[in-house]
Amino acid sequence: MKLDEVMPIEERMADLRYDGTVRISNPSIGNSEWELSSIRAYSQLQPDSDETIYSSVVYQIELKRKPVYYVLVIQAPTFIMTTLTIFGIFTPFSNTPERREKVTLGLNMFVSISMMLNLVADMMPKASRLPLLGNYILAQIFVCAGAVLVSIVTLILHQRCHTRCLTPPQWLIRFLFCACCKKQIHPSSNDPPPYSVCKETPTVEILENPELLETVEKATIALRSTIDRLEHEDDIRLTWIRVFDRIDMVCLIAFQLLNVVSSTLFMR
Repeated sequence: MKLDEVMPIEERMADLRYDGTVRISNPSIGNSEWELSSIRAYSQLQPDSDETIYSSVVYQIELKRKPVYYVLVIQAPTFIMTTLTIFGIFTPFSNTPERREKVTLGLNMFVSISMMLNLVADMMPKASRLPLLGNYILAQIFVCAGAVLVSIVTLILHQRCHTRCLTPPQWLIRFLFCACCKKQIHPSSNDPPPYSVCKETPTVEILENPELLETVEKATIALRSTIDRLEHEDDIRLTWIRVFDRIDMVCLIAFQLLNVVSSTLFMR
C-alpha cells in the first residue's frame, strides 16, 4: 500500500484502554488492485532482553487482490483460446488430408497459451509455488497438449485404416452407433448375367462356341467380383470416416467438459 493512500496522521486514531481493548480508525482509502478485507489490533505484553516487560499493540491487516484485471486480461483470453482450439481440432468437417492442419492449429495455440504463462510468470513474484493464475494456465496447457496428442493418434489410426481397408470391429460400430456394410470382399460364387442368343444375328456361330462362352462367363464373374470388392472397400472407408467422426465428437465433448470444469474450479 502506497503512502499517499494512507490517511493523514491527524485523521488517524488509536485508543488503548486500560482493559487491553484497542480501537482504531481505518487508515485505508481504497486501492485499484487490493481490497481491505479486515483489520484487527490487539495489545500484548512482551519481555525485553533485560527481562523488562512492555506493552505493545499488534495490527493484523488482511488484504484481498481484486481479480478483475487478471480475469479480463489473462484468464478470459486463455479460456477462449483453449475453447476455440478444441473446436478447431475435433470439429468433424474434414477427413484425410485436412486433419494435418488441425494438428498445426493445436500446436500454434499451444505456443500462444505458453506465452500467456510466461506473461504471468513475469508479473508475479518469484516463489517456490506457482500462483493460482499460473496453475490455471498450466492446466489449460495440459488440456491443449492432450487434445493435440489425441488428434495425432486419431490421424495415424485413420490413415492406417484408410490405406489398408481394415474392417471396423463390430463392438466399435455398435458403441459409436455407426452403420457397416456386410458384403463379402471375395464372393465365392457369382452367377453370370442372363444372356440370350438370337438365331437371326450373324454372330450366332460365335455365340454357340462353348470355349468363347466359357471365357465370357469367367470374365463376367471376375468383373462382378472386382466391382463388388471395390464397392466393399468404399463402404469400409465410409464406415471408418463415420467412426472417426463420432470419435472426434466424443473427444470434442470430453475436452470441452474438461476445459469448463478446470476453468470453473480455478475461478472459485
